[in-house]
Amino acid sequence: YGSSDIRPLIIGELYDPATTYTAAQTMSSFFPQGALMTWQGYMHGLPDAAAYPPDQQLDLAFTDGASLNLFGVAGYGAYDCVQKMRDYLELGILPDDGYTCPTNGPGANTLSLANAKAAVARGVVIG
Repeated sequence: YGSSDIRPLIIGELYDPATTYTAAQTMSSFFPQGALMTWQGYMHGLPDAAAYPPDQQLDLAFTDGASLNLFGVAGYGAYDCVQKMRDYLELGILPDDGYTCPTNGPGANTLSLANAKAAVARGVVIG
């Protein structure tokens, strides 16, 4: 199984209910030239909103009827993972093996609070 010639990007999610992180680690071991990138999320795969910069994700939640929890599961960490994935798919640049994208990035509570305050300032009711 695997190959020492192929350089895949393998994305493992720590709390994926459908595929285990252990399976991603095992798959990565079969491709020594590849990279395992870890997303500390809670869903199966990266959320769609992660394709948008974090400052646009909260606005997206209000315009397309998505849950207000969207920013908590996407945010800065998911966006970072998507950018690394794009770099690989478009440019062939692998992230460092073991690269980790945290749920909502550093200072998540502060960043979420700042976005919540901005939403309230725009007249959005959060309850």
